[in-house]
Amino acid sequence: KIECEGTNVPKPVLSFGESSLPDDVLEVVRENPKFKAPTPIQAQAWPVALQGRDLIGISQTGSGKTLAFILPAIVHAAAAQEAGRDGPTVLVMAPTRELAMQIETEAQPYAEAAGLSSLAVFGGMGMKRQGEKLKEGVDILIATPGRLLGFVELGEVKLDNITYLVLDEADRMLDMGFEPAIRMVTEKANSAAR
Repeated sequence: KIECEGTNVPKPVLSFGESSLPDDVLEVVRENPKFKAPTPIQAQAWPVALQGRDLIGISQTGSGKTLAFILPAIVHAAAAQEAGRDGPTVLVMAPTRELAMQIETEAQPYAEAAGLSSLAVFGGMGMKRQGEKLKEGVDILIATPGRLLGFVELGEVKLDNITYLVLDEADRMLDMGFEPAIRMVTEKANSAAR
């Protein structure tokens, strides 16, 4: 069941062919035998996100939530790359290292199919190695708040180019005390999007 609120909410897409996702990304989706059609969160989130609109999506674990936000993010990052924007234009913030790693694992084949790079940065691992990967260039950055702030303070990540922002499990990040980090990131992303 899908419940939507808002003005002029796009109709959900009921098949991958209706999704307006690029063929190279859809090919990776179709290769996965567990995907027969978009899940409810994907069906409604894709058309909203692909229009560049804000979205709050709530769904259960295992419902396909990650692909609901990451596939439109790939479309966005590819368009930004074509426009010559430098640095990450997509930022996905996650509350824990485990979730950041899970998002990167799920995003990577789709990003690669679109000729994009993705990287997860998180605590519990040396910053030097992650910093070296950042310097190689990244289109889609997945980060825990603390590690992201560390790289921002070092000047190794600039938030000025972020025009697609995802707060995965935002409620949990707030419960963990990350509100100042979220505010700083959203303010930078909002000024970049203008």
